[in-house]
Amino acid sequence: MYRPDRPMSLEDLPSSYWAVQLIALSSAQELQGFISTLQMDGLTGAMIKTNNKIFYVALLGVYETRAAAQLAAKERPESLSRYQPYVRSLGSLQAAMARAEQLPR
Repeated sequence: MYRPDRPMSLEDLPSSYWAVQLIALSSAQELQGFISTLQMDGLTGAMIKTNNKIFYVALLGVYETRAAAQLAAKERPESLSRYQPYVRSLGSLQAAMARAEQLPR
């Protein structure tokens, strides 16, 4: 898993990196509940817009290569075995995040 020397937002990471998305939920509260229930280091979340709908996604992590992301998805902890991870380019995630940020508040 990619671990920067200093805290960075997902938007500031290279778009050529890869993310492992665990689940998409319909509210920020559901996402927070999901993350706090699992109590795993490294889990993070993001708000995205896909198909004109807003989702809150939980991410297992960000990886420098697709192969590393696929391996992390395959070797995810047993507590995550019921989820079907989605390995996606960080660029696609960043674009979905940008679409969500354009919504009126």
